[in-house]
Amino acid sequence: MKSLPGKSKNIFRVAKYSFYLLIISVPLAITTITHNQSDLPKSAVLILLGSLFCILVMAGLFLDNIFGRNIKKEFEIKVVPLIDLPVALFLIVALLSTVFSINQYVSFYGEYNRQIGFITYTYLFLIYFFYLFFFKSEDITGKITLFMELTAAAVAIYAIMQQLGLDFLNLQPSADTRPVSTIGNAVFAGGFLAIVLPISAYNV
Repeated sequence: MKSLPGKSKNIFRVAKYSFYLLIISVPLAITTITHNQSDLPKSAVLILLGSLFCILVMAGLFLDNIFGRNIKKEFEIKVVPLIDLPVALFLIVALLSTVFSINQYVSFYGEYNRQIGFITYTYLFLIYFFYLFFFKSEDITGKITLFMELTAAAVAIYAIMQQLGLDFLNLQPSADTRPVSTIGNAVFAGGFLAIVLPISAYNV
């Protein structure tokens, strides 16, 4: 029984690394073997790694609780009402939108060319919720922002290469002259970089 807290700690460590991998892999996940080159693989990576992260966190918490151990402070949930309440409200609105949708199947699962539905929002919410267990650790938060910046740098560099006609992965749609990078959509690529830009500016 003395080894169980160590196992619980190892589970949280693996969960942390799976979250790092999730942050890096989703923006960069692409494939040319399917008609859908970006949304489909990104959705698959989100579901697989996101589920792994949530399951590991739940397993670690279960081991801590079942053997009477208190959850360490760095894994406690830190609720920020200004952020968390809008996130919860958004999920509720998405659920209502799905319930009253004229096409509930598409609203729930999304489409092949746009893998965004209520199930996607649910995965994002669960990942966000379980991430709150790690939010108190400044070391983890710092590494997360670092991985976000490195991933955004890779996305930006490939976007510049596409603009110069150096699209060696052949990801650029012929109908769009704007670089889509590894995001698969020019608007979403710009949005992703715009999200990371304030973080990079703050760190600089």
